[in-house]
Amino acid sequence: MENFQQQVLDFIEKRQLIEKGDHVCVACSGGADSMVLLHVLKSHKTRLGIRLSAVHVDHMLRGEESAEDRRFTEVICREWGIPLFSTAISVKQLLAEDGGNSQDVYRRARYQYFEEVMTAATADKLATAHHADDQLETLLMNGLRGSLHTGTFGIPITRPFAGGQLIRPLLGVSRESIENYAGSSGIRFRQDSSNFSEKYTRNRIRSKLIPALKEEEPEAAVRAARTAAELQEDQAFLNGEAEKKLKQLLRMDGDSYLISARAFRTVPSALQKRMLPLLLKYLYPKEFVQPTVQLAEQMREVMLSSSGTVFYICLKTG
Repeated sequence: MENFQQQVLDFIEKRQLIEKGDHVCVACSGGADSMVLLHVLKSHKTRLGIRLSAVHVDHMLRGEESAEDRRFTEVICREWGIPLFSTAISVKQLLAEDGGNSQDVYRRARYQYFEEVMTAATADKLATAHHADDQLETLLMNGLRGSLHTGTFGIPITRPFAGGQLIRPLLGVSRESIENYAGSSGIRFRQDSSNFSEKYTRNRIRSKLIPALKEEEPEAAVRAARTAAELQEDQAFLNGEAEKKLKQLLRMDGDSYLISARAFRTVPSALQKRMLPLLLKYLYPKEFVQPTVQLAEQMREVMLSSSGTVFYICLKTG
């Protein structure tokens, strides 16, 4: 039990996720992962020098089951003396009104409330309970979709959020170690029945691919998470270099951007690939454009095959 806690604390310290004086708000579903994270931070609140709170969202998708998750989380937080912010959001109603991908709508509604709580509570950090197995699942999903090289490599350990930071202190530990800790510590938690639904890609990867990988290598998840962290550091450096190079090459001319195709061809391939998503942000500053592999490659091919020395790109305004 102490070894698990120390693993999490070492990860927090190594990645500088928490500073003394921080108000840390834990996204708590009531499941094993978030209850364990809340328990570890509660147990070492004084050592870390933090204020601690929690936030829960009932998506109202599983009727009484999800309502019970909310009541359970409220009870545990009262027992542990942790302030809790909780709400119920009808995701079905949001889908009926606006449509869209259900998983995206769930996530957007949840994080919008998290942001509201962060602001109202003046919290510095939002802590989520993603762990090493989540990272391995994400890497496999991104690999199957051909999107590993876009954005960050897997789930980022930390990112800016609501004027503070979103942190993931459990990314260095496996699902098994979390469940073992919960059992040995007597931590109660809820089980989300939707986690077993085979209609979601992530759940199929979790139930079929992950066990096969762990049969070959029991530490597959932790090793994948460690590799992802190292690659994220490389990504951050290369993205920074790509942004500097793009700023050097790009210039405005009326309502168009101009970039030298000849100069672009002299840039290392690793930077070229990272410059293209950044270029899309210049072109569509108010819109989200998914930098798919196909779009990035098409843009790159045009730049590399351009017979002229200057490539014109119309700026979309309004």
